[in-house]
Amino acid sequence: MKPLMPTLKEKKRYIKYRIHTQKPLSDNKMLQNTVRGALQEYLGSSGAAKAGLLFVKDGFDVTEQTFIIRVNNKQADNVKASLTLKTKMNNKEVNFQSIKTSAILKKLIKGGKK
Repeated sequence: MKPLMPTLKEKKRYIKYRIHTQKPLSDNKMLQNTVRGALQEYLGSSGAAKAGLLFVKDGFDVTEQTFIIRVNNKQADNVKASLTLKTKMNNKEVNFQSIKTSAILKKLIKGGKK
């Protein structure tokens, strides 16, 4: 089977977020469920599937309260909007702040720290 041509591959964007909560998060699974739920609420099932959301393996930083996700380049703005509208996580106030968007993961890991 021949590999896909580069023009047919899905283009991706990496988005780095900071989480603002009263109590720092330590559970990555709860965060992932919240983000997926926000996409389902705002975009619906079809839109969430088109977004192609993936969490970067070592993208969650407990000390800085940041995480990195990978999405489709055409749905990046919709993903940002859906997380901006999410205000509650397990009945606690939460705020997602988009720090930086890039097509190269290494830029977010090295240069995205403030």
